[in-house]
Amino acid sequence: MRIAIFSVTNHGAELAEKIFINLDGCRNFIKGRDFDRLSEIVDDTFNKFDALIFITATGIAVRMIAKHIESKLTDPAVLVIDELGQHVISLLSGHVGGANDLTLKIAEIINAEPIITTATDINNKIAIKEGENLAKEEEKKKEAEKNKEKKDKDEKEKNDDKNKKEEKKN
Repeated sequence: MRIAIFSVTNHGAELAEKIFINLDGCRNFIKGRDFDRLSEIVDDTFNKFDALIFITATGIAVRMIAKHIESKLTDPAVLVIDELGQHVISLLSGHVGGANDLTLKIAEIINAEPIITTATDINNKIAIKEGENLAKEEEKKKEAEKNKEKKDKDEKEKNDDKNKKEEKKN
């Protein structure tokens, strides 16, 4: 899992480092070192990671991701951790995106309270996994479209090169 961690304070950066050391696949984005405006780095990274972790107030995280949210089948997992590291909140894509499981892992790493509000989880019920299958199908479709676009582009370039060679001959 590719995980982006955004921190905007020194204490947040310390928490991010602790997570980075204990969890594979993390990349830390620290204000002042990696970005100046949180909104710009989120715009650049939202669809490039499987999970986004904000060490900020929940309201900040919500404002940063709002314009990017499309579907629980395709959105990354989004977590929020308060600056003191007391709570880890599963904010978006709990089941399908893996936010709930990641929340539990990170809460254990930083010794925090996990906050999960998904009804099936808090009532100890089994969640229907249909969404996961739909998400995988959606991802396969997107990958197939990308491959087709690349193949079409390569074919066009090949034809263009061939036409240029023929024009030079004439």
